[in-house]
Amino acid sequence: MIFPDGLHVSLPTDQIIDADDGDGHVCVTFGGMAFRHADAGQLVFDRVRELRPETELSPARSHRMILDQRWVAVVRSPRGRLWRGVVIE
Repeated sequence: MIFPDGLHVSLPTDQIIDADDGDGHVCVTFGGMAFRHADAGQLVFDRVRELRPETELSPARSHRMILDQRWVAVVRSPRGRLWRGVVIE
């Protein structure tokens, strides 16, 4: 994903269920990814299941997604909010 200011964020596209870039921000819904923890300014997610058949997946795919906390406003699961960042406007 590339933002208007040039920031490039690599996401596991084979795990994206939905994405919306309205209202000046991006909301991405992942399936098969589990939020593990926030540490040292980073949010760590692990791939826990595949959404596509093995034949459609890259053997070089990442099994961990690490995002800078500054890029994320909130992490939610179907059970509720797991993490909330401080958004500075």
